[in-house]
This record gives sequence, C-alpha cells and structure tokens, in this order.
Amino acid sequence: MDSDRDWSENDNENNESIVRYEDMIRKNTSYFFDVDEFQDIIDYYIDKNRPNSALRAIEIASGMHPLSSEIQLRKAQVLANTGRKSEALSILKKLEKVSSENPDVFLLMGIIYIAMDKEKEALENFEKSIHLADETKEDILISTAISLENAEKFTLAIKYLNQALKIQTTNTGVIFELAYCYERLANYTESIKYYQMFLDEDPFSSHVWFNLGVVYNLTDAFEEAIEAFGYAIAIDDEFAAAYFNRGNTYTSLENYQDAIKDYQEFILLEEDNAIAHYYIGECYEKTDDLETALSYYEKTLQIDNDFADAFLGKGFIAFQKEDFEESLRFAREAEKREPDNPDYLLLIANSYMKMDNNDEADKNFEKAVHTAPDDDEIRICYSDFEFGRSNITKAIEILESGYSMYSNVAMINYRLAAYHWNLKDYEKTESYFRLAIVEEYENNEDFFNFAKGAENDNLINNLMQQFNPDKNKTE
Repeated sequence: MDSDRDWSENDNENNESIVRYEDMIRKNTSYFFDVDEFQDIIDYYIDKNRPNSALRAIEIASGMHPLSSEIQLRKAQVLANTGRKSEALSILKKLEKVSSENPDVFLLMGIIYIAMDKEKEALENFEKSIHLADETKEDILISTAISLENAEKFTLAIKYLNQALKIQTTNTGVIFELAYCYERLANYTESIKYYQMFLDEDPFSSHVWFNLGVVYNLTDAFEEAIEAFGYAIAIDDEFAAAYFNRGNTYTSLENYQDAIKDYQEFILLEEDNAIAHYYIGECYEKTDDLETALSYYEKTLQIDNDFADAFLGKGFIAFQKEDFEESLRFAREAEKREPDNPDYLLLIANSYMKMDNNDEADKNFEKAVHTAPDDDEIRICYSDFEFGRSNITKAIEILESGYSMYSNVAMINYRLAAYHWNLKDYEKTESYFRLAIVEEYENNEDFFNFAKGAENDNLINNLMQQFNPDKNKTE
C-alpha cells in the first residue's frame, strides 16, 4: 500500500511502464514486467479509479509473479474498493500467514473491518499494523485516522492523529484533520486552535482560512469569521464560497449592505445561483427596499421556478402592500412546491384573516400549529387571531397546550397573563405576568395591548414597581 511513488504524485501518465503495458494490451502480446513495475501500473489504475483495468493488470501480474504478496495485497485493495469486502478479507487472511510482518496487510484489514462497522476487529488490526511499522508508522497512523473519520469515529481518529503529530509536530495534513475532527464533534474551541496552528505553518491556505471562518460562525464569533473569510478572499479573489459565507455572516450581524456586496461578488462567479439571488432579495426586503427585493425574488424564480421561498418572499411583499389576494396566491404557489411548510401556512392563514375569511384562516392556523407544534410565533399569531374573535378560552388553550416547549418566552407569558386578566382569573394573571416581567420587563406592552384598562389595576402596578429594573438600580 505504498502510495508515495513519485509518478503517482505527479500524475505522470507517460510513465514508461504504463506506456509499455498499454501498448502490450493494444497489441495483444506479452511483455515482461517486474513486480515493482506491476505495482506502479496497478496503483496508476487505482489512482484513476479504473478498478476493472486494475484487476486485469493484477490477473496478468499474478500469472507472471504468482508468489508476490504485494500483487495480492493490491488485489485485496481493489476488491475492497469495489465493495467485495469478503473476497478481500479472504485474500488478506491468507497473506497474514505468509506476510505476517507486513503492516499494510493489517492496515487494509482494519480499513475493511471499520467499513463493515466491526470496530473491535478493526482496532485490533490497526494496532498490529502500527506495532509492525517502522519508518512508515506516521503514514499508517494517518491512514488509520482517515478510515476512522470515514466511519465517523472522530474521537478514535483524534487518538491516532495525536500519535502522528508527536512524530512530526508540523505536519499540516495531520493538523488539518485534527481541526476537522474537532469541528465534527462540535468542539469548536479545539477546532479553532488546530486551524490556527495550521495557519501558523501555512498562512496562505485560503481553504483553511475559509474553514476557520465557518467554525467562527458556528460559535457566533461573527467579526472573527468576517476577518477569516477576508483572508481567504485576499489569497484567492475568486473563492466563491468565501464571498457567500461572508455575506451570510454580515446578514447575521444585520449588516445588509455589506452582505449584498458579497452576494453580488458571488454571483459574478456563479451567475445562475438561485440561493444567492434569493438572499439578496431578503437583504433588500430587510432594508425596506421592497421593489428591489421583488426583482431579486423574480430573478430567483427565473433561475429556479420551484424555489418555494422566493414565492414566499413575493407573498410577504404583497402582504406588506396590503394586497392580500396576491399574498395568498404566492403563498399557495410556495405551498404547492413544499406542502405542509409552516411558514407558508402561516402566510396563508394571515392572508385569509385579513380578507375576513375566518374559517379558512382558522383551518390554516391550526394546520400550521400541527405541522410545527414547537413554533411559538405560529401559536402567538393563532392565539391573537382567536382573541380578536373574542374566543379567549381557545386563545389560552392554543398557548397552554404546548407551553412546556416555550415556558420561558416572555411574549407568550405576557399574552397568557393578558388573556386570563380578561377572564378575571387574577391568580393566573399574576403567575404568568411574573414569569414574563422577569424575562423581559421592557416588553410589557405585550401585556397591555391585550389587557385594555389593566394599567389601572393595582395588582399589575404593584408587580411593575416590584420588578422595575430602574428602581432596583437606585436602591
């Protein structure tokens, strides 16, 4: 399993052995090749992902060199690569008896076993391979780790990568794999550490700067992410994904103008990308430039007419313009493409509500809640709708039926306090009001908007004074 041959690294298709071998095949004649030459030929076909050609070369090589364990090892490798794992293991178990000191035999057995989800057998063979290795120990540790990564055994992979790193502390390949494994384990602090360690060795790797930016985003370190993506772009000004992800980061910071610039740079590189056009539309909508937003939603649909969220965007704009028939039409177009999407159902329900079609509004609110029972925004909208129809008991039921999922959401607690106040259930009013005001004192208008006259209620005023943060600061 020697993968370090110069011809392979240089992708040298004119290698003399390969040229002679393919000439032999074309002429249907027979030339002699020694074992090393056959290894080069077989490895060439493995590298080119041409398993049938590799197996044919192995068959010819086996005829010339029937006792070569290296040829049989490559046969096992090709069989394993093509899913014929049992056949590969059969060959390897025979090789184990005649080549018991060859670490590559046990390495390949470990790789096959881990792919078969036989962790115990895999680790036993990996350990044998590492024990037998001498100058190839670092390569075997890395191969072991990569195969464990492929099986999503990232904690185990880290163990072997750390062993490899002790052999060569500046091996950027190992450092990168450690960063990746920690990223997959959501240990972002360690992932960042190793990406930074990589960049200490190779500061001009645009892809590692990009990966670092992605991990910073995952930790909400948005300013650091922007800086990392910026370095990636400075190194490679055509790095489309870096522009796109920096645009996403600017959006997270509500810096929509800079987000638009990055998405537009991305579009210069990937002109027909529907998602980027849609995101630009969203940014313009966030800045209240509805006409420009609409033009980008339309461009999105020109690229991909099944892009449901673009129809939703057009629906939201129509809703803001109080064209509720149009908002309903676009929401229906979105739902047609993605049935049971709660966002689409919510716009449908709100559009019907504005059109005074309460039966259809009620039906779609209920369907939206059923589709996304943990979505507090949908429940709030539905409860507001029922409260507006004087169905206060039902409004309470809508919020209390899923209360355990959002018991710390102040807006819901304020609503429930207000609804119970309207029913003169002051014990529950106080209970919910206390929960809400502790979470968000400043948003207490969410209560008063639904409890007209409560500003003169002694219970409420006492609670307002008790939890007033300004009062507590002066005491």
